[in-house]
Amino acid sequence: MKKTLLVPTDFSNNSMAAAKYASKLAIERDYSIHLIHYYTTASSSFPSEELSKEFEKSAILKADLTILEFEKKLQEEFPSVHYTHRTSRGLLKENLPLEAKKEGYEAIVMGTKGLGNSKSERWGSNTSSIASRSPIPVLAIPGYYNVFKTGRIALLTNFKEDELHTLNEFIDTFGEINALDLIHVYQENEQEAAIIQKIEAWKSWIFQQLPIENINYYIDKEQKDKEDLDTVPEVIHKLVEQHAPDIVLITKSRKSFFKRLFYPSVSKAVVLDINKPSYFSKVSL
Repeated sequence: MKKTLLVPTDFSNNSMAAAKYASKLAIERDYSIHLIHYYTTASSSFPSEELSKEFEKSAILKADLTILEFEKKLQEEFPSVHYTHRTSRGLLKENLPLEAKKEGYEAIVMGTKGLGNSKSERWGSNTSSIASRSPIPVLAIPGYYNVFKTGRIALLTNFKEDELHTLNEFIDTFGEINALDLIHVYQENEQEAAIIQKIEAWKSWIFQQLPIENINYYIDKEQKDKEDLDTVPEVIHKLVEQHAPDIVLITKSRKSFFKRLFYPSVSKAVVLDINKPSYFSKVSL
């Protein structure tokens, strides 16, 4: 049975970019694609007090016609990919994780931002919510990203065993990793020499466990005296900008670390904003 990528869409340019990325992955790995759209009273432009069966039918019809057009555009560009689609009433962040539990889905591929926050520089709340709750891996694609490359993969690391599961999951979805960059952010009170010793040992352990030919690492610390580098997400953003991997892998097993990436602190509204495709493991929080 052919495996399937689950691709949610709100018909925005961002979701089209994610669907095109998913289509290229589908060609590479012989996957099919299931497009899904969730609509609500608000998104259908009907006041809730006026919603009736007649209005709901109109909303369904509108969504069905739009997703057909969305699929048609993809099919014309990627004729070898098998697409299916469905529309359903409900909230994306509540219903997509339930859909993902069904048998046959390999991963969710979605945009980092949707229609409602297309002008924002930061990731949308739906994306971070789905990434934190999904029972299958999630691949989040920036709206402007149109290159499909898997040559260099970066892994955010804290030297935890679950990160090996993330690497194995990624290999199952994408195939072999030729070059791996380990990215680690440490605190100001930690000694760089001790961190290098840890990451060298972790690098050797990964070499022993997985068939990866080339492993490098990049480390940096939080700098409390610099406003643009005093949080983990900001330092990660800097390292990703500098070294430009094709995809960034993030392990969800450490709940506190994951929250630091996505939920702003009281003192500073900073969340993860990686400008590369980001792969989130399915490891339970």
